[in-house]
Amino acid sequence: MNKHQIFALNVLWVIVVIGSLSSLADNSTLENSSVIENSSVLPIMNETVPVIEEPVSIVENLTKNITEQVFVPVESFEVVSITPKAAEKGDVLVTISVKNTGNVELKNLIPIVIGRGFATYNAVPLKSLAVNATGKLIVNGRFADTGTILLTMRIGDELFYDSINITVPQAEIDLEKQKDDAEKKRLADEKAKQDLLDSYDKQLANLTEEYNALDERYISIKEDYDVSEITLTDLKKMIMAAQAAVASGNVDQAKINMIQATTEYKDQKNKIENAKKRPLLAKIKDNIVIISAIAGAFITLLTLYEILKKKKDSLYERIKEVKVSDDTKIVVEQKKSSRKKKK
Repeated sequence: MNKHQIFALNVLWVIVVIGSLSSLADNSTLENSSVIENSSVLPIMNETVPVIEEPVSIVENLTKNITEQVFVPVESFEVVSITPKAAEKGDVLVTISVKNTGNVELKNLIPIVIGRGFATYNAVPLKSLAVNATGKLIVNGRFADTGTILLTMRIGDELFYDSINITVPQAEIDLEKQKDDAEKKRLADEKAKQDLLDSYDKQLANLTEEYNALDERYISIKEDYDVSEITLTDLKKMIMAAQAAVASGNVDQAKINMIQATTEYKDQKNKIENAKKRPLLAKIKDNIVIISAIAGAFITLLTLYEILKKKKDSLYERIKEVKVSDDTKIVVEQKKSSRKKKK
């Protein structure tokens, strides 16, 4: 039974009592009037007549006595404050201050708090609370979400509501900022790396074209100019090494190979541009050497042919007759040239 029901019952009880007392007071008034009327007939005596109290005073006294004698226990309390109103995400200590507004001592007040993203892992109840006294209920919990969160609190059969503003911890903000800065730096480094690789790739494309042009120039002048100190083999290898480094994403190696290839290209190009024209005597000498080499090779072939030919003729001369069975006879004839020599 709550306090409102108890109060209504008390009012109803007082009304009934007042009604009963009012009837009693009316009867007393009638009796007093009868006494007064009869007193005119009776002889006056020296005895003192008792004074009858007013009906209203009788009702008040009876009501006071009844109220003092009838005690109805009332258990009631109110929430005075809830703290904190703002906190950082994570572990939070929620304190609920309550006041005993009833007429009896309260015992074992246990708080239950629920809210979005809030998990309770410990609640400290209030074992006892005297009349008109104020006590504290403590709830340990953890907020996982941020923003304004509505809290629903149950204490006994009563429900209470309050809100709390949960913010992101500064340490978490700093950590998130560090992660963002690191990610931005990583993206910037990757972009710078890719830009370098793209630049090296374009430089290699141009260098390859220049190498091809330089090679054609080398071929066109090597007959008439002195190119004994010119070689494009190393330059080609350096260009291929730089292309491989770019393809594998190795910026540092690509840079080294590009510097080497560019330097080698400039060196060989300078040699070709400054190559000296060969004198006519040197050309003739080179031609004589070539002709002599060809003639020597031809003479060697002829000599080898004559040697093989002589060996073949010698073989015919040595074979006279081969003995086989009586029915078979092999006759070896010499060539005409051999016969003529014998004659």
